Amino acid sequence: MDARDRCGDACCEVNAICFNATCWRLANTPPTTFAGVAAVLRFSNEVEDAGMEWPDTDTVGAEGWHYQLRATIAAALEALIKAERRS
Repeated sequence: MDARDRCGDACCEVNAICFNATCWRLANTPPTTFAGVAAVLRFSNEVEDAGMEWPDTDTVGAEGWHYQLRATIAAALEALIKAERRS
């Protein structure tokens, strides 16, 4: 294996780690507007439409990425609805 191959492998590994960390932040950061909720959901589908996978997609239940994303979105929607009722 030459240096170019090792560099390419290292780059792929770093990108995978960064993508994984970014995905978990996305799953656990509640949007603050209805447009933000829509944007997160659309982006999630765009990633899958492009053939990429989310981290730990085999994990079922509260520890799974999809579960956490849905819980975060639900909490964000509840907070937005509650705030809207107060105004």
